Amino acid sequence: MSPKLSVVVPVHNVEEHVRACLGSLAGQTLRDLEVIVVDDGSSDGSAAIARRFAAGDDRFRVVHERHQGPGPARNAGIRRATGRYLAFADADDVVPPHAYRRMVGSLERSGSDLATGGVERIDGERAWRSWMHDGVFSRPGAGVRFGERPLLVRDRCVWNKVFRRGFWDDQGLTFPDGLYEDVPVALGAHLAASGIDVLDDVVYRWRKRSGSITEGRFDRDNFAQRVGMALALRERIERGAPDLLPAFDEHSLIDVDVRVLLEGLPRVPDDDRAALVDLGADAVRRTGAAVREKLPALLRLQLHLLEHRRLDDLLEVLAFIRDGGPKSAPVVKRGGLRPRWYAGYPFFDDADRDLPAGLYDVTDELRAVARVDTVTWTDGRLRVEGHAYVDRIGAAAPGDMRLRLWLVAQDKLGLRRVPITRVTRPDVTAASAQAAVSCDGTGFVAEIDPADLKVLGRRRQVDWRLAAEVSARGVRRRAGVQAPRSARHRWPVPVALPDGSRVWALGTGGFRLRVRRPDALVTAHRRAGDALEIEGLLAREPAEGLRLVARAGAGTSVKVPAEVAAQPGGGWSFWARVPLADLAPADAAPVLTWTFTLSGGLALHLDDVAATADACHRISARDRAEAVVTRTRGGELCAVVRQAAPVVTRVAWEEDDRLVLSGTYAGAERPAAFVVRRERSGQQHSVPVEWHGDRFTAVLRPSRMPRFGVELPLGKGRWNVLCALGTDETAVVVARGASSGLPVPRIVGFHEIEPHAAKDDGLQLRVKVGLPVAERGGHAQARLRTADYPRYRTRPLLDLAVFDSFNGRQYSDNPRAIFEELRRSDLGFDSVWVTADGQFPPPDGARTVLSGSREHYEALARARLVVGNWRQPDWFDKREGQTYVQCWHGTPLKKVGYDLRAMPYKRTEGADWMRHDVPQWDLLLAQTPYVVPFLRSAFRYDGPVLDTGHPRNDLLNRPERHAVALRVRERLGIPAGKKVVMYAPTWRDDFHFAIGKRAFQLELDLDRASAALGDDHVLLLRTHYLVTDKPKPGENPFVIDVSDYPDIAELYLVADVLVTDYSSSMFDFAVTGKPMLFYTYDLERYRDHVRGFYFDFAETAPGPLLGTSDEVIDALRDLDAVTRRSAPAYKAFRRRFCPSDDGQAAARVLARVLPDRKEVEIPA
Repeated sequence: MSPKLSVVVPVHNVEEHVRACLGSLAGQTLRDLEVIVVDDGSSDGSAAIARRFAAGDDRFRVVHERHQGPGPARNAGIRRATGRYLAFADADDVVPPHAYRRMVGSLERSGSDLATGGVERIDGERAWRSWMHDGVFSRPGAGVRFGERPLLVRDRCVWNKVFRRGFWDDQGLTFPDGLYEDVPVALGAHLAASGIDVLDDVVYRWRKRSGSITEGRFDRDNFAQRVGMALALRERIERGAPDLLPAFDEHSLIDVDVRVLLEGLPRVPDDDRAALVDLGADAVRRTGAAVREKLPALLRLQLHLLEHRRLDDLLEVLAFIRDGGPKSAPVVKRGGLRPRWYAGYPFFDDADRDLPAGLYDVTDELRAVARVDTVTWTDGRLRVEGHAYVDRIGAAAPGDMRLRLWLVAQDKLGLRRVPITRVTRPDVTAASAQAAVSCDGTGFVAEIDPADLKVLGRRRQVDWRLAAEVSARGVRRRAGVQAPRSARHRWPVPVALPDGSRVWALGTGGFRLRVRRPDALVTAHRRAGDALEIEGLLAREPAEGLRLVARAGAGTSVKVPAEVAAQPGGGWSFWARVPLADLAPADAAPVLTWTFTLSGGLALHLDDVAATADACHRISARDRAEAVVTRTRGGELCAVVRQAAPVVTRVAWEEDDRLVLSGTYAGAERPAAFVVRRERSGQQHSVPVEWHGDRFTAVLRPSRMPRFGVELPLGKGRWNVLCALGTDETAVVVARGASSGLPVPRIVGFHEIEPHAAKDDGLQLRVKVGLPVAERGGHAQARLRTADYPRYRTRPLLDLAVFDSFNGRQYSDNPRAIFEELRRSDLGFDSVWVTADGQFPPPDGARTVLSGSREHYEALARARLVVGNWRQPDWFDKREGQTYVQCWHGTPLKKVGYDLRAMPYKRTEGADWMRHDVPQWDLLLAQTPYVVPFLRSAFRYDGPVLDTGHPRNDLLNRPERHAVALRVRERLGIPAGKKVVMYAPTWRDDFHFAIGKRAFQLELDLDRASAALGDDHVLLLRTHYLVTDKPKPGENPFVIDVSDYPDIAELYLVADVLVTDYSSSMFDFAVTGKPMLFYTYDLERYRDHVRGFYFDFAETAPGPLLGTSDEVIDALRDLDAVTRRSAPAYKAFRRRFCPSDDGQAAARVLARVLPDRKEVEIPA
């Protein structure tokens, strides 16, 4: 008998990920399927992994083909497929467990030709919705036509779909050769389909992988094939469905293909840019003028420059966007009776450029921004606080803007003016991300009496939407008022009116008040044995045979009879019992949400009484599962079936900035600690938990979390509170009924901390840098830069030194060594350290200032000495009498600065900072004379250089180094006698998500290293300071993640051997004389394409260059022999790069920059 579904998986050299892909297919809840794995000439272990799956599961088959590419491989799989339905998966991606069951089930119900669903991007632990599919699946539907859903032009891939095989064959669909082979097939199927099922579920997880076709999209040939494919497809749509052409031009050709070209243009080799501009110009010229006219002005400007092949101007605009220029661009008003508004983007009003003014017209982009911030019920009246303004125009004072609010009934038959009081809200300006305008005067307060919500004197059961009209500087805009962002307002409780109606303040679909006289009101729910018992009141007598219906998505329902009884005082009550086991079927999703109604579609609203509070019930029929009986955002009864989790019922601040979490847990385990882990970075802390029966209490101090022997605050970001239960990890969740009691944001030290409930109810601490409102945001920073800083510069200089290491990230490196020498020398200087995020303790003898604070501006304006190892803020303007010492943060092997421009790979980050910063340097430090020419070339610097060693290496030669090493081992918990391997790779320029967001991929096999080296070794993992995204730490006791350790120099003291790659750490570690290994798995690409080297690394390296993880492990096992073989090269390396690292480099710096300070002794 043929299977219901055939899944075709082309495989080519994806050994690292294919196991996860095939495992996700084997775990599908739709069991009736076959998986045809087509080995497309793999040369790694991919095929062997697939064969092992086939040997253990007869639903898998492996087909071997010579390498031709994914299109022919898919065609080969289709020829062997026997299922009634057809699907595709790429071997490096993952299919969620219920994806095929939902799509096939939808097709069987609807009879449509294909089903398609949502896509999520993944990378390690990180997941996010695919931008390419933005908006496509927000409105589900069955049997829709392509013309009814124009946004389906963005649904261009085949792997998030299931096709009816008869439809596939009837249309003669087949994949072409080359790149982007699935786009014409996917859109061709949409064009031909008589019915399409659109699911809003995530049905496919698309991996972001270095080396994949999509990640190689900045290659010239890749661009050519992409644009060629898009234009051929456009011609096909023009012939077959011309009405869809505007949607294709706007949402596919421009917003996907041309967008990628614009993104890549600054990153391709200079010699390829003209050809890419030709491709882009051809594509833009094909699009309709009407489509381009309605695009945002900044995009219109880019398309115009691209179409007219004005490459230099286009690159300047792209740099403006990259550097955040649009947030600071002012708008100006032009014209008389019917004025228009124009944005000050590059070349506006530039007569030499002669660009049409219409390209800058943003009149139609001036939208109203209106939001409710807080909602409180007091004595039956609703107090609403919020803000509203016209974007880019704002209002510095309440009188600068007119604001009116209305409540509009959903059928527009009711309209009520809402009186307001205008208030000043500087926090709105800070949060608006606008530098050019103030929004201080945009706040409002309103009080609403729900008894007034009537139409012609009658109470009507409708939703009342809050709407705003904003008028400022001649611009009038209307908009619906959005709901509060805070989770405190997510789960509303009703307020009862005298006539029995209830009013809910809802946040879905904009802020609105829902007025209902509930047909069915739940007054209590409880556990009764292994069943959920629900009781309530009915507004009228029901028909016979009343049933309670629980639904969890399409096609999944549970129905039970409901008993009805007449109430003595009138009305009716109902009572029903739902077996808990029925809510947790064996093939259920990990999280299943059930909504409840009574037959006839009567919604079950929750009354606001103690008996309807959230409750968790263990489900004995399913291991470690619970049903959480709670409310929807509309205030209706629902149950969430999930893995049992600790539930927080109270979050409160107590004295000494302690945050106390209290709650209950229905499971049997009693974990000793929760984990607080920052998203993306993998950094985490353990928080002890105390138990009293099923109740728990956990206390943490976000401003003083222990880390490496010191107490540091949680850094900015989102910190999830998690709990290990057996081998699983689950979120600690907030009871929905308790979310309204979550504390408001609180300033603690350098941070603003807000306890928050995420969309999955998981408890989260949202941490922001706690600048005062008057110093926060683009507008406040512009004021500090243009008004306060110039005033501070007129005041006398102070005997003050300002130190900054890695843009305020650390207390480390050369600035630390110079500061400590300055403190030891007692020269009468005060010292200030700049911190970006409070991630180091205040150094003895110095105060810390927050980057961007008023204190930071004043310190840099009045300090006599400025010491940094990267760059100063772009507003820093060195004045007469100031000395700026640049201690660049490493001896260069890899090219830096301007020298990177000659490399084929073009980095997203620009070199603009050097044009402003380098001319202000008074002294540049270099470790050795050998590298001075490299540094001069990299920075185009011709000023003084001090090339007598790096101050940061002084510690490695100072007498106290042995005592420091003992303290470091103690902090890290390394027992005496254990050998310490430190792995410190540099970052990869081409492995990033966005400007300032850089990823890390661990290439060293830590599990094998642990097994091979044994218990007498420990590995310190030190990722580069620029890495922002990395996986969560594993449970391997062999590994200690020291990426956040304050200063790597102290780690050098405890490391017995360094494993690195192209990092400048090699030049510092060489001072110790201890062995080094170089794991250079990507040497050719890194050297020849990405970064380039200043000298022949293979000839100069003081240790072996190793290409595989196994080679590194073997070298560590035979380290003595490796060290002997490398001794001559090591000696020559030290002679060339470390001739002056004698422990006195910092003293030489002070002698150079403070020669009149007699207390400074110059070493002999």
